Amino acid sequence: GLTDHCLRQGITAVVGGNCGLGAADVEATLARAAAARLGVRFGVLAPLGPVRSRVVPRAEGRPARPDELPRLEAAVAGALDQGALG
Repeated sequence: GLTDHCLRQGITAVVGGNCGLGAADVEATLARAAAARLGVRFGVLAPLGPVRSRVVPRAEGRPARPDELPRLEAAVAGALDQGALG
């Protein structure tokens, strides 16, 4: 299967998104992983870059404004609700 090479090395779990990259739609990512029937446990972290970009356009290259912080917090909470590990 897709993850046999991991299992041969003793890897039984994989966590994605630790680099801050990934898909902002955590639920869809986990659904694709489940459909792929991976041979390892799979989890994701809320990817900061894509989640943040939903509120603060990346092209603007600026910090979030105080009025945007509640939306950022809600976006992270949404990712956690969708199954992100952290």
